[in-house]
Amino acid sequence: MIKRDFSPSQMAGLYKQCEFLIGTRLHSCILAATAGVPVIAIRYQGFKTQGIMDDLEMSEFVHDISSVKSSELCQSVDDIIGNRNEIIETINKNTNKMRTALTAISNELFN
Repeated sequence: MIKRDFSPSQMAGLYKQCEFLIGTRLHSCILAATAGVPVIAIRYQGFKTQGIMDDLEMSEFVHDISSVKSSELCQSVDDIIGNRNEIIETINKNTNKMRTALTAISNELFN
């Protein structure tokens, strides 16, 4: 267990070393995805997590905390392990698309 604070870039570096992440906190899922790491998200409130995972084309890897079953999580893990390279390509494609869109918005606002 790590008990010290890390910057977002340091956390992304740690996540980069993972085969995949099972996360309940949206920002941990986002950081893992920006590091190109497959994510299994457990949403616990609202639908922000679902929306982000939809944008990443990873909607099948979202589970609701009130109804998730261990068998479903195990199936998601198996799916990620079996299709890891394709999933990473999809994540990278979509995070790059999001970065490009955010850069365009930023340039429009600040230039």
